[in-house]
Amino acid sequence: MVSPPIERPHTAAPTAPRRDGERLRVAPVVVALVAIVAATMVAGLLAARIFAGTQLPVLLAGATLGAVALTVLLRLVRAPALLALLGGLAGLAACLVGATAALRDPTKGVGDALFDAVRNSGARILTSAIPVPAEPDTVLLPIAACWLAAAVATVLLGPLRAGLGVRRRPGLAAVPPTVLLVGALILVGPNGAVSYPAVAGFAVALAVLLAAAARPWQVRAEPDAVAAGVPGGGRLTVARRLASAIVVVAVLAAAALFGGPVVASAIHRQPVDPRSYVVPPKQQLDQLNPLGMLGAWALDPHQNLLTVSTDKPARIQWATLSGFDGITWQPDRTYRSAGAVLPPPTGDDDPSTTVRQQVTVDALGGSWLPVVAAPREVHGVRVGYDATAGAVLAPDGLKPGLTYQTVSAVPRQDPDLLAAASVPQGISQRYLTVPPGAPAELVTLAQRTAGSAGPYRKALLLEQLLRTKYEYWSKAPSGNGYVTLKHFLLTKKSAGGGRGTSEQFASAFAVMGRVVGLPTRVVVGFHAGKQIGAHRYQVTSGDAFAWPEVYLAGHGWVAFDPTPVAKKGATPPDEDTPQAKSEQSKKSQQLDEGAPSAAPSQPVPAPSGSSRAAAAGGAALPPGAYGGIAAALLLVLLVAAVPVLRSRRSARRLRTGTPAQRVIGAWTEIREALRLAGHRPPAAASAAEVARLAATGVPDRPGTPPLPDLRPLAEAVNAVGFAPAVSFASADAARAGQLARDYHRGLRSRHGVLSRLRWRLDPRPLFWR
Repeated sequence: MVSPPIERPHTAAPTAPRRDGERLRVAPVVVALVAIVAATMVAGLLAARIFAGTQLPVLLAGATLGAVALTVLLRLVRAPALLALLGGLAGLAACLVGATAALRDPTKGVGDALFDAVRNSGARILTSAIPVPAEPDTVLLPIAACWLAAAVATVLLGPLRAGLGVRRRPGLAAVPPTVLLVGALILVGPNGAVSYPAVAGFAVALAVLLAAAARPWQVRAEPDAVAAGVPGGGRLTVARRLASAIVVVAVLAAAALFGGPVVASAIHRQPVDPRSYVVPPKQQLDQLNPLGMLGAWALDPHQNLLTVSTDKPARIQWATLSGFDGITWQPDRTYRSAGAVLPPPTGDDDPSTTVRQQVTVDALGGSWLPVVAAPREVHGVRVGYDATAGAVLAPDGLKPGLTYQTVSAVPRQDPDLLAAASVPQGISQRYLTVPPGAPAELVTLAQRTAGSAGPYRKALLLEQLLRTKYEYWSKAPSGNGYVTLKHFLLTKKSAGGGRGTSEQFASAFAVMGRVVGLPTRVVVGFHAGKQIGAHRYQVTSGDAFAWPEVYLAGHGWVAFDPTPVAKKGATPPDEDTPQAKSEQSKKSQQLDEGAPSAAPSQPVPAPSGSSRAAAAGGAALPPGAYGGIAAALLLVLLVAAVPVLRSRRSARRLRTGTPAQRVIGAWTEIREALRLAGHRPPAAASAAEVARLAATGVPDRPGTPPLPDLRPLAEAVNAVGFAPAVSFASADAARAGQLARDYHRGLRSRHGVLSRLRWRLDPRPLFWR
């Protein structure tokens, strides 16, 4: 147990630190740089989840690798940190120009597209529909963020050269990727599921970065230290370092993988969507109210509006109108720029049928794009999208000959399930508002018709009233305000009331629905048209009509058709399908059987995905249990991390720095051992006094070996402090380190089992100086 004595230091003329034989260790440098690349790419790819296609992930990977490579090159040629960053901006500029050239509209020049993208990138991301299209004005900001994060992190690693005096700051190098990760999570908000494997991978990358950057990057050939049997060299040192890094990585990965889901499951608050603070630009629409066109089309039903190719004829949605001021219905205007892929509709859990169409515009004008409900893809035309309304806009307008392709996921809504549906809590007041001035007779009619049934049955009763008590008349004057609806609903047929076009039927249903608490809107669109060939249909002005829709929890917008069937003549192809006939049969059966067992009409919270999963998988743990599990897991991780961190700290003291610094590190270890044993040396005690305390002031225990003599180490410490001209060999520092380890081990062996366990897990030494 007694180590060889430290040779008495010899005096020599002051010399500069020796650099002979120093060389840079390539492995930790490469590992640290790879860790920066990995952490930055993970953070960038988390943001790329809300973008369409694979272009952005590829660009982010290229930007990250290019930033690290260019910065490393500049640092290897001894460029200062600031110059390396500024030089890297040239590479960033080239990257941005390349991305713009690859993604720009061919009708735009590279310069114009780049200027517009640089000026509007952030705003375009926040005002675009999700998934965000990969265009120059949406990808430039993420590319620049990844480049800068990788470049700054590389610079913060410190000079890429050997040198005992070079100081690394791995903690600072981890800051830029962490800031990028936080920014990515804020940008995504509630629009993407949490990716725990990605977060765990980010934690692993940071752990590897800290472990690699904290180790010495230089090696000096010192055969005397090897001959003296220094424990810090050779395979043992590599094994210890590797074991330490593995433990840190395991702890961080376990915390991310297991602690993250537990903590997240106890937090039910949805992340804030930054898009809610940004109002997208208002779209200029050609028509104020498409309902007004239905009257003119009814008088001239033979205008060719669209030619549609599809193997599944379906009702086509054109414009949605949610705002009602008592005078007219107003179309939705909150459209965001969108790419070819559109986000799925919110609040709709029904199974769906995929409908593909190719549409050619004949004589239809305006800015709304005709699509089948719940569109998921639109190709061949630039579009805007209102995710709440599920409506699509053509900012460039519709022109004869325009051809585009659509893919829609049409929901299959079962009337048996709709019967028990409720009105979701938190539905926008835009769909419930009844403006002042509603005729009292209209309110009474709506309330008397709907009664106290559930939401779906209320809608069925209103639909039945309009279909059976009123008539379709193509020559009815246009109008959908309170005055027109009062005349339509309450005036006798002999006086011109009781009949109208689909404009009045849909508007009357929507207003009466709001009176009885149903969220409603009016939709203008077209039937599938007349078949003119194999899978080809001609949509004419006679196919145009309006219908109301009601929003129900778990089903989204549900269409109703209060306009009498008599006006249609032959059954349209979209209503002549087995599914449509089955739905109509079930609705009639429900009305004949009376009120089903339905949910209350008051708004109730819509079932969330987590609640449905809990119901399917059995009883969930009480909320307090998750907090207890998370706290216990965190405590275990903290306790396990203490010995790892202390071991790393001791290794730095005894194995890094100049020989004189390592001697002082060994002496610090001795003082730390005395404090752990309960014998703290006085602050003013000399090195000799501390050595005497270490030899005689500690208890003895039979069967334990004697403690090593610390007087040679005390003399060496005095020489470091009071004789600057004294130089130490690396072998002296190695023997001092071995002496400190032997004393630690010997003093710890003189205590009981519990005291030795406390010795290893005590976190206080991490805060001692």
